[in-house]
Amino acid sequence: MGRIRAGTGTVFLWALLVGCGGGSPQATDAGDVVPTDVVQPDDTPTDPGIAFDDAALEEDSWEAAFQVAVAVSEVISTVATVTWSLDGASVDWARVEFGPDTTYGMTAPVDVKGGPPYEAVLVGMKPGRDYHFRVVAQAGGVTLDGPDGVLTTGAVPGKLPGVKVALADPQQQIPGFIVTTVLASPPSAVILDHEGDYVWWYVPDVDDDFKAGRARLSVDGRSILFWGVNVRKVVEPAVSTQSLFRVSLDGTRVEQTPLPEGHHDFVELPDGTIAFIEYDPRTVKGETVDGDRVVELAPDGTRTEVYTVWDSFDYTGPSGTPGRGWCHANYLVYEAGEDAYYMGSRSWSAILGIDRSSGNLLRVVGGHQSDYVLTSGGTTPFQEQHGFDVLDGGILVFDNGGKDMLSSRAVEHAVDDVAMTMSEVWSYEPQPHLYVVTHGDIQRLPNGNTLVNFSNSGQLDEVDPSGNLVWRLNMSLGGALGYSTWRESLYE
Repeated sequence: MGRIRAGTGTVFLWALLVGCGGGSPQATDAGDVVPTDVVQPDDTPTDPGIAFDDAALEEDSWEAAFQVAVAVSEVISTVATVTWSLDGASVDWARVEFGPDTTYGMTAPVDVKGGPPYEAVLVGMKPGRDYHFRVVAQAGGVTLDGPDGVLTTGAVPGKLPGVKVALADPQQQIPGFIVTTVLASPPSAVILDHEGDYVWWYVPDVDDDFKAGRARLSVDGRSILFWGVNVRKVVEPAVSTQSLFRVSLDGTRVEQTPLPEGHHDFVELPDGTIAFIEYDPRTVKGETVDGDRVVELAPDGTRTEVYTVWDSFDYTGPSGTPGRGWCHANYLVYEAGEDAYYMGSRSWSAILGIDRSSGNLLRVVGGHQSDYVLTSGGTTPFQEQHGFDVLDGGILVFDNGGKDMLSSRAVEHAVDDVAMTMSEVWSYEPQPHLYVVTHGDIQRLPNGNTLVNFSNSGQLDEVDPSGNLVWRLNMSLGGALGYSTWRESLYE
């Protein structure tokens, strides 16, 4: 059975003629084409809810030609772009299916609103493999399966650190993708799959002191956003080349938005607004003090300050550790249901809840100014924390732990907003212990498991609700990780 094959950096084009009125498959000079299957009126539709117009199919004799081109990116060789059209027909909807064999398994959406030629970017493929793909489209009330094609992905750059999945329990773990960064060796934005393979990467041309701290898939699913940690010493003037990078999935388009005072974390809202943590330096008794604020940057470039710590807290002196600033904000979450931001402060061992519309401080969780008291006593449920996940009725935190502990852990607290109390309900601490000084992240997964990112140690653990380890990924020497986000799909 002949197929079209495409390798890295090459483009192949073929056409297929299908018809309800006697048309037959045609092959181009590029090679043989597999005949397509045409869904007849008495067949089961590929997608539920498709209405078939029997009269139109009996009366009309129509022909439509699939014209398909595929190109593997020369920048990120695990990404391919499929460009296609269906001549002589109006396309209602379409998708591109792809995978290691003809069962496919992954699906890339196609936006058909703009008309042909249509395009789909295939992302999530492993390096150095053959992948099958085909276009599936509905036109004229008929679902058409395009010809099967084969493309070959390229190799991973040798400068990226090695990855190994040391343990996996497929019955308990949840497959998916990890969007994260390699902090420094080299600083880069990357996506890993659950088998530990790089499926996407981008290594920017940046200064030696750049540390890649956060990467996110854009809300429109067309690019990766990332930037540096941008930690500076309080006693030094601001010297920064911090920018927010936006890299198209195929790596061919790169935009940089200079945000010299931005640092540690950002989040993209559904409308494309970027919210980020920014230094807010003030002069107090002749001393320059770095506070922190939450700033929004709208798609049209409008800049809005949402909140600054100077409005809620009195300066009581530096944290005592160079580079941390006064509160050392380090993590940002947007909760759409509340229309609120949650910003973490490492120096205060606290998480601040902020109303987006008013900029008012809603609550302080943790630290000596906490609004909540632990049922076990005290107000410090975690120390020098980084990543956290706001849950319904509680909070899940990556507790870095102080230097007196030298051990980091995942911890969940139930929060009672009536009694204003917190109580520890779950925790996980690996054996042997790992102490993560900077970064560290955590996420509750849909199946109830928890993904724990021991960033500087280059280790990701997935544990079940009982604290049993079901999956572990380790990076080779130098593979310290930034913040991370698990995604079931890179398209949703």
